[in-house]
Amino acid sequence: MESGALSTVEFKAFAKDVVLFCHVTTRVPEDPYQDLLRAIGGKYYPTLVFMDGMGKVVGKVDIFDELTVPKFRAAHEKTKRRLALIGKEEPGDAERIELFLLDGALGMLEFDEAKERAGKLGKLEGDAAKEVAAVVTNLEVADHLDPRPSGLDAVKEVGRAFHEMAKAGRVPTTSRLLGGFWTYMFAWAEAEKDVEAARWIVGEVRKLARTDESAKGYLKRMEERLKALQPK
Repeated sequence: MESGALSTVEFKAFAKDVVLFCHVTTRVPEDPYQDLLRAIGGKYYPTLVFMDGMGKVVGKVDIFDELTVPKFRAAHEKTKRRLALIGKEEPGDAERIELFLLDGALGMLEFDEAKERAGKLGKLEGDAAKEVAAVVTNLEVADHLDPRPSGLDAVKEVGRAFHEMAKAGRVPTTSRLLGGFWTYMFAWAEAEKDVEAARWIVGEVRKLARTDESAKGYLKRMEERLKALQPK
């Protein structure tokens, strides 16, 4: 990042609107703050968050796509809007939906909480229904993948769950989740020697690969494994 977004003129201008704080996680026993990353809910390097004046995390920056100053600014604006909505004593229905979507976009939701809150939003239609469902689906997939399943039984359990979600039209909307979603699903079909399911999965990934470049790598591996799985 030092040679990327942080070194730009745009970041210098953005820095005037916030108070910057940089923490470098160390393995030095004498460092009294070496647990800070975990304390703020961080799992990856780097972890980028917005905090209020009391040090409470109020918004997070998605680090899984390219990190740019426009992305920082967008997250900052969403965080300010989120805080404004949280401060309302009696938010309207549209504001409650907006807050839910902001919490999802800013990484401030866990799956169980999101599922409960979505159920309290009432009957949704149109874009609002799709956007809320996407947040819940993405969080459910992320929950299955954290920690990453290991061992055949765990892989099969997660892959089976993903297959049920996909068949119901519940597919994650971000590239970083799609790889694990389809890969574990195929591993389940392969372990069960379910050729029909494996063919369907490969067909869906082929559609995905038309618009998502990252899917082409695991599509090729799936196609090779499908050949070995099919009866001679």
